[in-house]
Amino acid sequence: MILSLAHKEDIESIASLHAHAITTGFLRQLGHSFLCYLYRIMIESDDTFIIVARENNQVIGFVSGSSNLKKFYTFFLRKSVFQLFPYMLHALLNGAILLKCIETLKYIVRKKKSVQLPLAELLTIAVKERYQGRGVAQELLKNFITEMSKRNIKKFKVVVGDNLLHAIHFYEKMGFTFNSTLFIHKKIKSRIYTYVIQ
Repeated sequence: MILSLAHKEDIESIASLHAHAITTGFLRQLGHSFLCYLYRIMIESDDTFIIVARENNQVIGFVSGSSNLKKFYTFFLRKSVFQLFPYMLHALLNGAILLKCIETLKYIVRKKKSVQLPLAELLTIAVKERYQGRGVAQELLKNFITEMSKRNIKKFKVVVGDNLLHAIHFYEKMGFTFNSTLFIHKKIKSRIYTYVIQ
């Protein structure tokens, strides 16, 4: 298994893996083309990065994150005003997707006064089903932490759905600390975990 920062030629594989492995999020509902566009901008941005795990020249897993999520989304929206129009039109025609888009933006810009949370965030981690249980996610996370450290990030967060018990167990086993709960989307409870880089 080889791990490295993702390149543009990995985008199709990353988007396909996201769509198949992450079934609880709403981003996949915006379609494969949107996911490809999103991950392309993430590779281009200085505030985000993606690490891929390869075996036999195929992407078998990836992890994505941001050193400053607010800065990335500002960059993303400014760069993508016209390119996002077809996807936003789709969202406007689907009230549920539009609502989730708005709720996600509110989460990004909100300021939580009671708890000081880091701006850096682990966004997505996914591994192909047949490679799960082989330590791929652990290796991706270790490389993710190293990359955050290179960017002078000392602490980052991850948001996990309260019902995703396997993911919760994984993060707790890997040394994440429970911070608080929140509702990004109505009636869907999530947990915020933080990780301090030693």
